[in-house]
Amino acid sequence: LLYQSIVSEFSTVKVLCGCSVVDSINLWSHYANDHKGVALKFKTIDSPFVDMTKVLYSPRRPNLWPTPKDILQTAFDYTTQDRVRNFIKECLYTKSIDWDKENEVRMVHFIKNDQDFFDIKFKQKDLDAVYFGSRISHHDRRKIENLLQTLYPATTMYNVLKGKYNYALEVCPCN
Repeated sequence: LLYQSIVSEFSTVKVLCGCSVVDSINLWSHYANDHKGVALKFKTIDSPFVDMTKVLYSPRRPNLWPTPKDILQTAFDYTTQDRVRNFIKECLYTKSIDWDKENEVRMVHFIKNDQDFFDIKFKQKDLDAVYFGSRISHHDRRKIENLLQTLYPATTMYNVLKGKYNYALEVCPCN
């Protein structure tokens, strides 16, 4: 019953992930299709992204029942669904300490029963910059540039290039 409750709650969760690092080789390799994608920078003041929460990096996984007392308390507690939901949030906001260089932030949203999936809308003023990966295709780049010029003309564009002589990325404004 508890397992079903956890699975059921997880199926109602949407997670938006972001980070404050734009020049990490690991991030571009893992999350941007091996440098073929883009990164978006949003202004967080007065935007939907103000609710982003920093991820906790830990050597230990979250535990639904940290102590035997918690197990007994839950057996006689009618707020098990709240406990499950809090546990799921803890799971979604916790990550292995091995990833701490990401400086990741997340926004977790539980979908209500009568609510369908929806995209988070942002306004023209919310999009601050777009960073192009070093291996993005010419076709994808042109498509995105055209979209930005039409819908987000004030957005600054950058190239994220692999360093010539070292294992680093260089962020350069597009010309």
